[in-house]
Amino acid sequence: MSTQLRAQERVPVSLEVVCESASGKRDARMSDINTSGCYIDSIAQVALGEIVTFKAHLPTGHWVQLRGEVVDREWHTGFDLRFTDLTEEEETLLAEVIRAKQGAPARRPVVRRDKDDVVPRREQDLGRVLVVEDDPVSMRLVTAIVEKEGYAAVPAWDGREA
Repeated sequence: MSTQLRAQERVPVSLEVVCESASGKRDARMSDINTSGCYIDSIAQVALGEIVTFKAHLPTGHWVQLRGEVVDREWHTGFDLRFTDLTEEEETLLAEVIRAKQGAPARRPVVRRDKDDVVPRREQDLGRVLVVEDDPVSMRLVTAIVEKEGYAAVPAWDGREA
């Protein structure tokens, strides 16, 4: 991940995407985002400067189609995109996703039960987990695991940032 893009404080997400590039159409995952770009975890072969079109599955259940220019890539791992030609509606949707993910704990619905029933741990409000890792691949992997377990991941790239 380029240092320039990382410095823009991306928010970790785990969104399903379908990318379409010169190498074809592939399922992938968006692992972080800000208002100017995102990182796509994918084995797709992309070239620097290539424009990639992708559909992202938002937490609301809606799909949004976006475009971006490849500004950095990691072999068989993924690539950084800088968004291009966003409409006002797309910018608004991205801002809502980012706002929802910034420091807000992941919440699962609490199921109302009789007083004698035990509410499983997965259904409780779990909170946030600080993930400190300087390797981008490991950061994405650990973040995805933490979010899958129902926690909000708060990334830090080194001990000082943590």
